[in-house]
Amino acid sequence: MHRPMSKLPAGARISASVRTHLLALCLALVLPLLAFSAVAVSDFTGSERAASHERALALSAALANTVDRDLAAKISLLETLAVSTVLREHKLEQFYREAYEALERTGAHVLLADVQGQLLLHTRVPFGTKLPSSWEPDDLRAVSITKAPRITELFRGEISQRYVYNIEIPVIEQGDVKFVLALAPEVERLSRSLQEQPIPAGWAAVIWDNNGAIIGRSANVETYLGQSVPTDIVKQVNGNHGLFFATDQGERSLFAFTRSSLASWPVVVHVPVDVLEAPLRTSWIQLLWLWTAAAVLALLLAFLFARRISGAVREAARVAQSGNLSPRATSARTGVVEADEVIAVLGKTAAQLNAHSAHLEFTMRELLHRTKNLLFVIQSMAHQSARQAASTADFEKSFSGRLQSLSRCHDLLVERNWEGARIGDIVRVQTAPFSDGRSDAFSITGPDLFVSPKASESLSLAFHELCTNALKHGALAVPGGRIRITWRIADTPPAFHLEWVETARRDGPVGERRGFGFSVLTKVAPASLKGVARLSFSDAGLTYELDAPMVGLLPTA
Repeated sequence: MHRPMSKLPAGARISASVRTHLLALCLALVLPLLAFSAVAVSDFTGSERAASHERALALSAALANTVDRDLAAKISLLETLAVSTVLREHKLEQFYREAYEALERTGAHVLLADVQGQLLLHTRVPFGTKLPSSWEPDDLRAVSITKAPRITELFRGEISQRYVYNIEIPVIEQGDVKFVLALAPEVERLSRSLQEQPIPAGWAAVIWDNNGAIIGRSANVETYLGQSVPTDIVKQVNGNHGLFFATDQGERSLFAFTRSSLASWPVVVHVPVDVLEAPLRTSWIQLLWLWTAAAVLALLLAFLFARRISGAVREAARVAQSGNLSPRATSARTGVVEADEVIAVLGKTAAQLNAHSAHLEFTMRELLHRTKNLLFVIQSMAHQSARQAASTADFEKSFSGRLQSLSRCHDLLVERNWEGARIGDIVRVQTAPFSDGRSDAFSITGPDLFVSPKASESLSLAFHELCTNALKHGALAVPGGRIRITWRIADTPPAFHLEWVETARRDGPVGERRGFGFSVLTKVAPASLKGVARLSFSDAGLTYELDAPMVGLLPTA
């Protein structure tokens, strides 16, 4: 059985390395550029093909112009001979010599025939040689009717037995055609005129007549002269110029043609598609190599940079996992700013964690110390309360009141992060439970001073004991009793002075008892401020004074 494939939870992503991401980024950048260049090259290929087609057509037009100039020159020569005086006087032998001398170096020959087609002279043979009647009646009729020059198709000459063509013009006397004068040029001259043109390698220029017989060629003319062009190719030569593709001798080729304006022969430029596409293939191959080199170089650079970046990330991970976050270890440089920043942050975080750990350890020790002190204070309060209590209920009441006083003091210390408390806050918190709704029971005045946690606890217990005593025996025990609480700072020397003054009638002396409260007022509280305290009783009420240096007190803003 096949184990079913585990599915990723919804929204989960497949993780990949930094190297993979950078290689993907490189491909994301390179591939669009390659695609863009491919489109650009494709457009370039199309434009180059169009340019090659235009070039082939322009070349055929130029070759056709060359052929026409050559034919025009021969027609001019014939026209010059046609107005010869000796010809006009029918002095044929003299005309023979004149024509022979004019064409001796050209390789061409002159023919003269009457309107019945009988040859009268031919400069290829001596004058007087018996000549055949070789002129076609249709040719004579065409020249006689149009009275214009005419160029024949390719044919094999009866006298020379070679492929020739004739340029024929009428010799007109008194409005009638008297003779037909013809020029039989050297047919190879057409091929030489093609060969003299700058034809690209692999290209060929061909001239064929209106019957499809090859008259001239830029190469191998001896092989192809007089041969017939395939009919399917000849049929595609329509109009005066154009382009078409055809298969010739099993090879796909481009044909660009322009007809001669004088002979109506198509002058054709023939280019095999393989030859035409060779420069483009070379460009594509070069571009492919360039693409390959660019892609390999980009991937190589991406691999190198990815290895450097992933190495920096792994170094940051190694530092984090090693637990060695000392300044020396976290000051290492990987060469990647972000990785260096991560390592530096790890170092700072480790330093902060160490500081927090040390602070937590200190806080735990401090808490333990304070807990021990608090337990000692509570134990002392319990012991003293038990000694002075007349009953269990009396013990519970006095002990509970002292614990509540200590609790209110700790609430103030917690609000200030156990840094201390304001004297004014201590006085108000401790006296509030004893005011019994009387707003005038306490008069509290003094500057804003800050005392240590230990002094806060001692003063809180002291004020609680004073309030408890006032509630039982002093100003809070009788109607209209008031308590004035003041503290101040003396100018010289700087010293702290606190007074608790009660105004109330009393039933009798109360200063004889020496219990827990008396110890807190006369010993514990002044000791916490490194000062001294005085407790006095009178018929007017109790007075408590505490003097201390400014060592344990600070003014607050």
